[in-house]
Amino acid sequence: PHANYAINDALQFKDHAVRYLGIKPENIKLLTDSNAQRADLLLAFKYWLPAHINSGKTDVIIYFSGHGLSQEQVKQRYFLPFDVNTDLLEETAINQKNLFKQISQAGAKSVVVFLDTCFSGSNRGGQTLVKNQRAVNLKQNADALPAGFSVLSAASNQQVAYGDDSLQHGIFTFFLLKGISAEQGAQQSRQLNLGQLADYVTQKTRQFALNNNRQQDPKFSGDQQQLVVH
Repeated sequence: PHANYAINDALQFKDHAVRYLGIKPENIKLLTDSNAQRADLLLAFKYWLPAHINSGKTDVIIYFSGHGLSQEQVKQRYFLPFDVNTDLLEETAINQKNLFKQISQAGAKSVVVFLDTCFSGSNRGGQTLVKNQRAVNLKQNADALPAGFSVLSAASNQQVAYGDDSLQHGIFTFFLLKGISAEQGAQQSRQLNLGQLADYVTQKTRQFALNNNRQQDPKFSGDQQQLVVH
């Protein structure tokens, strides 16, 4: 099923990365729809990303909006690229653990990952992604992350990462963008660390979801003191 508003999420995050995070456009790789097939993603992480990293000096930000699945037998989480075949999950999806290991080996100073996805087996409207697919409860363990990694994800455990028609975004991404752009009276010079951003996004996402008879609690693992806006 289509991941509602995922392209809008990605385009707006790119815009905010340039405007508020100070990232140069030439240092951003955007992959959507038919350009986000498994080979496109893997090639970007194998060649493009290392080419843009100065070992021990570069801060990397990765943003993903779309579907994810967990596989119970091997206790693994997968990101679903555009051309995934869910009957061949291991062969056509992207294994989160292996991907994070590969990124870690590129030698960045730090890696921040924003995930507007869930691994509950449901799409953004709460419908099942794969017929008879059972949700798998795989917790994000901070100790399991590579050194220097921080991850802010849209939902906890078996919860759904919802999209919303009124926002035209994933709920998590909408408030992530608000947090980055300083919704509450943006000053020209300000500092925002991951802990502050995570607290804001978690509170706003949870509140919005509850007001719409849903439960969605973002989850953060990593360095709360790391600056995102400075």
